[in-house]
Amino acid sequence: MNNSWKDDPRLKGVDPARISALCSLAEELSGAPKEQKMAAFLSVSQKAAAMNLNFSPDERDLFIDILTKDMPPEEKKRVRLIQSLALKANRNQHT
Repeated sequence: MNNSWKDDPRLKGVDPARISALCSLAEELSGAPKEQKMAAFLSVSQKAAAMNLNFSPDERDLFIDILTKDMPPEEKKRVRLIQSLALKANRNQHT
């Protein structure tokens, strides 16, 4: 996985440990086969929660924006849909 996204100036104020953890999770997600991306995203989301990596909505939006900046619009839309479903799944597990 290309880690050039970590050089984005918008990340300057983010704790490096959080970026490192996010990088690790992103690596795991990028290694998943295309047909298993949804399950992998949900798994990574659950691992982040287990690690107490609860990102604010602004942080989540920033990370997704950075990680998807070179994707075609249709792929970006799919990522946002998966993100939305993962957030709902996490909320349902905690209620």
